[in-house]
Amino acid sequence: MYLARHEYKKLYTVLIAEAYKEQTKGIQGEKRQLLAQIKDYENRLSKARKLVVTNQIDASDYREMKSDYGVIVTKLEAKLSSITN
Repeated sequence: MYLARHEYKKLYTVLIAEAYKEQTKGIQGEKRQLLAQIKDYENRLSKARKLVVTNQIDASDYREMKSDYGVIVTKLEAKLSSITN
């Protein structure tokens, strides 16, 4: 049975962590991008709600935006879920 020397354990840990980060950096970047897009659409909906409250847009316009953005967010979340799994 192989037992790593104590001084090599830290080195092995660092090397394995670096290799993992290098192999998954594309996936991590895509996750960050999808999360940013989802947050952007959620912020857009929040702003649209504020516009409805202040009567700057009609409720029907808000419902249309909510429907459109909801479809987009659902697709983005599905893509994020497929990457995560």
